[in-house]
Amino acid sequence: TTPTTRTTPTTRAAPTTRATSSYFPSTTSKMPLSPVQPSQQPPQAPLVFKATPESLLRDTHRLIEASRQLQDHIVATVTPENATFENVILPLTHAENARKAESTQIWFHQHASADPGLQDASREAVKLLDEHDLQVRTRDDLFRLVDIIVNRAEKDAEQLDPEDQHLLKAVHREFFNNGLGLAAGPPRDRFLGIQRRIAEIGIKFKENAAQANKVGNGIWFTSEELNGVPADVLSELRIGTAADGSDEGKLLCTFQDHVRPVLREAKNPETRKRMYVALANRCNENVPLFREVVLLRNEAARLLGYSSHAAFVVEDKMARNTATVHALLDDLRAGLREDAVREVERYKKLKKAKVEAESGPGSWDGRIFHWDMSFYGKTLLEQDYAIDHDEISEYFPLEPTVASMMGIFEHLFGLVFKEMLVEGKPELVWHESVRPFSVWNDESEGGGFLGYLYLDLFVHDTAPGGPGNYPLLPGFVRPDGSNSFPCSALVCGFSQPTPTKPCLLRHFDVTVLFHELGHGIHDLVSKTKYARFHGSGGTVVDFGEGPSQMLENWCWIPSQLKVMSRHYSSLSPEHFRLWQEKTRAKAGPRTTKLETPETALPEHMISNLLKSREANRALKCLGDLRMAIWDFVINDQPTHEAAKQLNISALFNRLDVELYPIDGPDGGAEWGHGYSRNVSFITGDYHASYYGYLFSEVFSKDIFYSFFKDDPTNQTKGRRYRYGLLEKGGSRPEMETLIAYLGREPNPAALYNELGL
Repeated sequence: TTPTTRTTPTTRAAPTTRATSSYFPSTTSKMPLSPVQPSQQPPQAPLVFKATPESLLRDTHRLIEASRQLQDHIVATVTPENATFENVILPLTHAENARKAESTQIWFHQHASADPGLQDASREAVKLLDEHDLQVRTRDDLFRLVDIIVNRAEKDAEQLDPEDQHLLKAVHREFFNNGLGLAAGPPRDRFLGIQRRIAEIGIKFKENAAQANKVGNGIWFTSEELNGVPADVLSELRIGTAADGSDEGKLLCTFQDHVRPVLREAKNPETRKRMYVALANRCNENVPLFREVVLLRNEAARLLGYSSHAAFVVEDKMARNTATVHALLDDLRAGLREDAVREVERYKKLKKAKVEAESGPGSWDGRIFHWDMSFYGKTLLEQDYAIDHDEISEYFPLEPTVASMMGIFEHLFGLVFKEMLVEGKPELVWHESVRPFSVWNDESEGGGFLGYLYLDLFVHDTAPGGPGNYPLLPGFVRPDGSNSFPCSALVCGFSQPTPTKPCLLRHFDVTVLFHELGHGIHDLVSKTKYARFHGSGGTVVDFGEGPSQMLENWCWIPSQLKVMSRHYSSLSPEHFRLWQEKTRAKAGPRTTKLETPETALPEHMISNLLKSREANRALKCLGDLRMAIWDFVINDQPTHEAAKQLNISALFNRLDVELYPIDGPDGGAEWGHGYSRNVSFITGDYHASYYGYLFSEVFSKDIFYSFFKDDPTNQTKGRRYRYGLLEKGGSRPEMETLIAYLGREPNPAALYNELGL
């Protein structure tokens, strides 16, 4: 999750560090932590989280006014004759760096603060900053100077280094993308009006989505309707009171925490259906807003001379043109269909057996629905692969698993993590459960400071749904040549451990967690002169997911699963007692002897887990493919009239049936609007770009199979990946970076082979 505006505070506090952490003791990791450096103070103090609504808005107005004054000064003192990169582009970009160094924390408060007033102030501040950014990008006087510099640079390009050249082109394109390539008059006025309206809609869309995603939202069920849901899940559900009216005595299943257990465990298909349909309809007020934005973007792209919004968007991405995207999506669609049908048949056999066992031969109607898939998928894994994900999760207690992951990154990339003491310094974190770390190079890499990493692992009232990575401060070089070091946060929202229940991760959660932590590492090791190019957020969207997608493969390597895993019973005598009680209760009263589990994930479990990966390859890939096709089609209509005639929700649901041989609810094509709470389609980077998840998989698999599959702990290869790919950020065209790292063009063969195509 990457903000369009970034912030950090104006005041800093000196940290205290320690070499060993009570939170992540070295004994929790099978891979020893790298030796720490002698005690030293980081050259940059950590962030401070003590803003008030008043200070947040005051700082925002200060940032905007300083920016406006600089722009006015440049326009007043620089003429077309003496305009250069040094007196126009560089001061504008240094000011942008400084502004981003404060605006990210302003943005983050709406997601992390427990103070509703601060959340509101954050949203208002971001609105003001976005409006200012639009004003900057539509200043014709600045654009004329930038345009002259670009034309001169094309004739004398060797005067600028590659990152400067990349910056100049990016700044020029921003002005052009905001209509300044159009002649003054009605077309430009209409274009600017469209941009303002899209910004207004984006604010309302985010407000609606935030309300829909609010902690505690969900639907009520009776205890009978939740038959099959594990007792430990039922025990944490809120029971309705008289204040809840007709829901008194019922149990609340929230969208944030209980969708998965209900869809996977509830025996009543109507219960699963209600949860599935409710999930797809929890933000329907955004449906007309979404449609309006799609039409406005289509019109704006045509004003700029593009055939569609998709054509406009991909021009500066790695894909470069819509034909490349359509070719990838069409290849995958054709190649995966046959395997998907075969995979679904296995689910249908299980459903047929269950329904006819309960209701007699011939009672099954031959249909299987989306809300059946998790339920019968659990049975499939248990019967065909001897996979019990609840049992596997016992080997992945959250805190030791994260410690082991950090150990892997230390070993591979030459890093050291030092936990900071925050006792008596609550301003160093936004919630008491957050754990901050200073991050350093190890001795082999020079021992220098890299930045700060914040781990917000557990659910609390202010935590956004996760896991997700939030860049809090981008890295860049200041005008005096000193470095601004990055800060990155991993926000997860996992269940809080209790005295009777540790927080255990399913393998899916382990993979997502490693992916998101990978984004944080990307931020920390990236080195760019300009904030806009820093880390994964500074890259184009069809590249940005690739480095973390590549790292996901570690979660399927037997040796690395051994490193990451540790059975929770081995953490302490109390944990061992909890495991005994749970196991005896599950096994029954006649059980007299329990076999102590292995410390790390056993070989037979790893073997079965790897085999199960093959079970649903096509169906899993179709999830991203469906979203990518839908997103690209709605943004690549051949005419504006065709865009107006398109039923966006009907297409969204129809693709469910066309791609998956699985049924949705009866009652028409507009039964749900599952896209309506996804802010990234409106205000983020993913409109006409969701294909990026699949596009970046091409080179992520290429890298893994070319360099790491047979030697995942090779430090030389790890350092080369760090410095050759991660460090570059978006400081040059990403395809250039990738070709330089690979030594050739990326090849889709590894992805296609893994998918069995």
